[in-house]
Amino acid sequence: VSDREAREKAAIDKFLGKEGLDPEADYRELAGQIDRLIEELDLTSLLQQFDQLERGADKIAELKEEYAKWLGG
Repeated sequence: VSDREAREKAAIDKFLGKEGLDPEADYRELAGQIDRLIEELDLTSLLQQFDQLERGADKIAELKEEYAKWLGG
């Protein structure tokens, strides 16, 4: 890491209020917060439902295409 890069990082860290913090610890803390949010908001179930909706929309699009071919042909 060049001196300039180190100064830039220090300036960014100071701006973000992260002076002297451990980035790895920050990452672990953030990952933990994300995991807790997923559990608290039951996002796993919501993400599964969204996936099912996407698959349903894809199937509807396929059926529309088949119907259009049937009408036209």
